[in-house]
Amino acid sequence: MRKLILIYLLYIVSGVSPVSAQKYDNTWLWGAEPQLQDSFIYAGNGEATFPNNIFFPYSKFRNTVFFATNTSVSDGNGNLLFFTNGMRIKDTTNNVILNGDSINHGQFWEYCKNKEEGLGLFSYYVPYSHFFLPQPENDSIYYLFHIRGDTVPPIWKGSVCYSVVKRQANGAYEVILKNQLLSNLRPTYGGVSACKHGNGRDWWISFNQVGTNCVHFYLLNSDSLSFSHTACLGEILDYTENVKSYFSLDGSCFVKTGSAHGTDIFRFNRCEGELIFFTHLSPIFEVDSASGGIVDVVIGSEVSSMNKFLYVNTAKFVFQYDLDTIDIEASLDTVGVVDNFIDTLGTPGPYYFNLTQFGPDGKIYIAARINCRWMSTIERPDSSGQQCNVIVRSTLLPRLNGWSIPYFPNYRLGRMLGSACDTIYNDIHPIYTQTPWLKVYPNPATDIVRFDYNWLEWEKITDAKLQIIDLQGIVAYQQALPKYSTRQDVTIKQLATGVYTVSIQDGNKKIAVSKLTKVE
Repeated sequence: MRKLILIYLLYIVSGVSPVSAQKYDNTWLWGAEPQLQDSFIYAGNGEATFPNNIFFPYSKFRNTVFFATNTSVSDGNGNLLFFTNGMRIKDTTNNVILNGDSINHGQFWEYCKNKEEGLGLFSYYVPYSHFFLPQPENDSIYYLFHIRGDTVPPIWKGSVCYSVVKRQANGAYEVILKNQLLSNLRPTYGGVSACKHGNGRDWWISFNQVGTNCVHFYLLNSDSLSFSHTACLGEILDYTENVKSYFSLDGSCFVKTGSAHGTDIFRFNRCEGELIFFTHLSPIFEVDSASGGIVDVVIGSEVSSMNKFLYVNTAKFVFQYDLDTIDIEASLDTVGVVDNFIDTLGTPGPYYFNLTQFGPDGKIYIAARINCRWMSTIERPDSSGQQCNVIVRSTLLPRLNGWSIPYFPNYRLGRMLGSACDTIYNDIHPIYTQTPWLKVYPNPATDIVRFDYNWLEWEKITDAKLQIIDLQGIVAYQQALPKYSTRQDVTIKQLATGVYTVSIQDGNKKIAVSKLTKVE
């Protein structure tokens, strides 16, 4: 399969609500330090914009190192507003926003700052721990939920905090509340997450309490942020393990993956915030044959968009579980293995897998565990076994990336149609107000074409597909659209020259239509 070159960004185009276009996760940022003298040209940061709907990647030196902590937020039109690496919040000009320094201030922040000042190569490193949420029905206020480290390694004690960013009258952003304790209870190392409420407007926020099997839930609505309830079930998680807890893209599953205690999967009711235990999967780790010590554990986890498969990865392997089978544990299949590649301009040593995040095209992206210029992908997450197509080092980055990948909730999740909490939006007051559109570029095209679509109300769609139809009405190309995706890259080299109609359909119903001209 053709390898795509990506500059520190995969973009996501989302639906338009009555308040905002919801393209909050439009910008993905990376940045790492050079490892060798001749690799300084590959250090720094990069991003991309899309002027005139053309993918325009470029390097953007922001003097910001991202490590395991990484998130950003864009406005309703997908323009980057600000970002954080866990140390401070910066705007698009690389300036710290007003009162945006010392996010997470504490012993661990000072520890990271001393290393940052001494080496210039360091940043905050608590994975799966920071994300921005827009306050419902108010696009001038954003909440940053984050885990603050209160101790230094090797002992981990943290606190779940929130900070509030507000747009001022002059258009600048200011942190008006900073490092506010969400709870006095201690969280795990990573594992704060969010999911859209079943009403399609509000947000559930959750975190795991360390040393227990308890998950604490909070609710963010247009008026307040408040504690909701606690659910205690599943495995006990301790401070020694990395944890990723998250909601499936459709919000119906809640997953806790701990490096030492395995994975718990729950059913989740988005109306009530109720957890129902579904299954537990044993931990996966590699034991050194000589010392008997554990040398590799699970660090990434994702559920496919249709909830068919669970993927977990260690540094060396990607594994798949079939969630539709009776014996899920026995369905474990190895679908990806590292290739011992060494990037001569990155960290000396072989390439390893690391943190994971869904991309805008329905693929799962896997960052590298070392500083290098590559990322890997799971191309078809809803396909079984080797058909899911794990491509090791599928994506070449023009600049180094080490450990880091942005962490986002699913901003595009809608309401639970017909549920008891589906009381805010309806056909008269829709959750989305913009007409669906489909854009094609480059156009005319000879080889690879990007199909860019805005919102699809996925909760109403049962059979989303992309079709390319010739002038005789014959379907020349067709593929299913991954749920909650917003773009697809398709090879059209095999098509005859001519004009084609391109459509997004739900079964036989056309949702959005465009034109494509194929040339030699």
